[in-house]
Amino acid sequence: MLAEATGKAYIITSKRTLAVMDNNNAKKLYVVNFADVSNHAANTADSKIYIADKQGLVACLEPIE
Repeated sequence: MLAEATGKAYIITSKRTLAVMDNNNAKKLYVVNFADVSNHAANTADSKIYIADKQGLVACLEPIE
């Protein structure tokens, strides 16, 4: 799990996608292609998602409602 917020969990999968799950009913809401993401960090403090690619690009994503 990369992050969790407002009833949603953000999970990186073995297929290199980001799956957004509804924690209330355990259903997948949507999937985002993360094929270029080579590194990531689990964040249990807030909803920010930290990712990086092999070229050294680092990004912090924050889900919005």
